[in-house]
Amino acid sequence: MRRLALILSLTLPLACAAQTRPVEGPGIWRLIALNGAQPSGPITLVIEEGRISGEAPCNRYSGTLAVEGDSFLPGPVAATKRACDRLEEEAAYFAALSAVTTREQHGITLVLTGPDGVRLDFTMPMN
Repeated sequence: MRRLALILSLTLPLACAAQTRPVEGPGIWRLIALNGAQPSGPITLVIEEGRISGEAPCNRYSGTLAVEGDSFLPGPVAATKRACDRLEEEAAYFAALSAVTTREQHGITLVLTGPDGVRLDFTMPMN
């Protein structure tokens, strides 16, 4: 019996750590990869109940969000209209964010994915 308790005490935390958890927040998620490529500057995502917002390469943005289980479904994104030399990167980010359908979170890592290989990798910086 002691042996079983020892085995469970060693393996149970590992099993629990691998499970997908709800998106924890509040917090500011920082984009570290967009379809495998590093962004050329900061891009952030803030997740609140029913809403997303953040700073894209040129503009601030916001939109609606539906989350159920592992699904992550952002609605249309509204953004300010500032111009800058990173508008193409911003358009790619908004397109990828709009295509996202699922999420996985493991600690301070959040991965949003969608069809056709869309993938956004975020990390939550330590405050």
